[in-house]
Amino acid sequence: MSKLYDFLIKLSQDTALMRAFARDSIGLMEQHGLNANERAAILSGDLDRIYEVAGSRGLVICKVVWVTDPDSEDESGRRKRKVKG
Repeated sequence: MSKLYDFLIKLSQDTALMRAFARDSIGLMEQHGLNANERAAILSGDLDRIYEVAGSRGLVICKVVWVTDPDSEDESGRRKRKVKG
């Protein structure tokens, strides 16, 4: 399919990659060879845009995008999250 599609599949299956994405999403996407348009699509949280750029042809890549602030924790010490998409 595309680098973006492959990256999202890997990201959905690898918890270490998820943690790295939470710490430095742009750096990780650059490291995996995603271009500016692909990075912007992910950061937008707009699933239609992600599907279009990834070339997924309507295949569901992910239903929920978790955006985690690595510098923000709740009372239990877990990172605060918000849902996009």
